[in-house]
Amino acid sequence: MRIYLDNCALGRLSDDTTQELVRIEAQAVEHIFAGVDVGMYPLVASEILLAEVLRNLNAGRRAKALFLIGKASGVQSLTPAIMRSAERVAQRGLGLADALHLYSALAAGCEVLLTTDSRFLRQVARLTDVPPEFVRNPVDL
Repeated sequence: MRIYLDNCALGRLSDDTTQELVRIEAQAVEHIFAGVDVGMYPLVASEILLAEVLRNLNAGRRAKALFLIGKASGVQSLTPAIMRSAERVAQRGLGLADALHLYSALAAGCEVLLTTDSRFLRQVARLTDVPPEFVRNPVDL
């Protein structure tokens, strides 16, 4: 199962885990990366993910995220088709960065995009051109 983690899911491993939900999500992401390490889950990254991570001003969080992205089997480029699709759904309320993650993951042939962003999960559920259950919380995997 090819997977894609957006910046929220990727960053969960650097978040404060005193809140129960954050701790559970971080454990789920750790479990997923254990699967990535043994080849069970091929990981895909994207140019938008790299751009977001590189903008992180916290050097420690940025370094950890870059290390994890380094485990990806490939990086999906932002093609004109991805840009058009993302701009189209961004006009309907989905944030442009989230839309770029979504269409990058679809273009890369991923079976799932994982996010801890509940707003993104709610908004993508309304899109008719996205397979049901494509965007999920890491806990649900």
